[in-house]
Amino acid sequence: MQYKKGGKVKKGGWAKVHKGEVVVPKNKVAKVLGSKKRVGKLNAAKRNKLKKSTFGVPGSRKYPMPDRSHAANAKARATQMVKKGKLSASSAAKIKAKANRILGG
Repeated sequence: MQYKKGGKVKKGGWAKVHKGEVVVPKNKVAKVLGSKKRVGKLNAAKRNKLKKSTFGVPGSRKYPMPDRSHAANAKARATQMVKKGKLSASSAAKIKAKANRILGG
């Protein structure tokens, strides 16, 4: 799948013009879409080593927040789960408050 972005292409840049549209290579999509950073890798072994206080819901060890990217992701997932009816608004508020402390806002 090719990703496209309108606008002008700088000479010698990584984007190409094909049939009047700017085509962006897959490895540059994050740059075009404005994504600053992807969520860090957290495998099962690393997750199991985290303290309970690192989670948004410590009792059930849900919504891990070992770094800024995971905190931002936890906020988004909490909002989604409230909309689906799988998480209470008060639990989501706690998750968002903890994520905001990590994000510095």
